[in-house]
Amino acid sequence: MNSDAAKKSLLWPLLPLLFMVGGMTFMLYVAVPLPDSKLIGGFLLLIGVLNAPFSRILGRFYSRTSARPFVGWFWNQCGEKGAQLFFLGIAVILALAGGILVIFGSV
Repeated sequence: MNSDAAKKSLLWPLLPLLFMVGGMTFMLYVAVPLPDSKLIGGFLLLIGVLNAPFSRILGRFYSRTSARPFVGWFWNQCGEKGAQLFFLGIAVILALAGGILVIFGSV
């Protein structure tokens, strides 16, 4: 695979991750003043930390699925490395959002 195709295949997982960052930012804005935001933050942190080591396995699994028209097309565009990057990005986003809520959230 040449470098242009590799860069393009890594661009596809970054686009949905940018939308997820926007959604998490809005969620943090809404959730920080809530009374149980530290509990929510701990939950998100735990999901992110547990998802990180499994990102390679999930990326291999989902990169091989192409049963549905759009979903299969997306995973084919991403490739295995892109799918692994996608799931690692989700883990990092969840862990960061959870850490922010644990630190700055209300008791």
